[in-house]
Amino acid sequence: KKYNIAANASFVIGSPKETKEDILETYNFIKNNPLSLFDIYVLTPYPGTETWEYARKRNLVSNDMDWSKLNVNFGKNLKQSIILSEVLNREEIISIYRKFQLLRLFKNIKNVWFTPQVSDLPKMIFKMIQERLFLFKRIFSYNKK
Repeated sequence: KKYNIAANASFVIGSPKETKEDILETYNFIKNNPLSLFDIYVLTPYPGTETWEYARKRNLVSNDMDWSKLNVNFGKNLKQSIILSEVLNREEIISIYRKFQLLRLFKNIKNVWFTPQVSDLPKMIFKMIQERLFLFKRIFSYNKK
């Protein structure tokens, strides 16, 4: 913020061995640091990744599965999204995810007005109007000679 640089971040939770305490450390890190905007994702296996192979060995995924279960937006498919955690069940992951989403909403609303893009908006609008007026004047004051 000192140098007018927005610090945005994305975080992934729900790794197989990650405990609730581990995830809450991430939560507290986000809460206690001046991030401008952030987003949170639940680990999702995709074909060709080590995570996919891990999930395949646990029979959580296959090549002929319902691919909608692999939506990176966990909140859109809470009941069917694949949960890789061996420590936390679906309800616990959902509960923690909701906690992150409330923090995200609070921080993003609070900080959106301080991001460089938003604070520059009035200047950008003024510049655009100024350029259009100049162009308009030039077009309509053109005389054929």
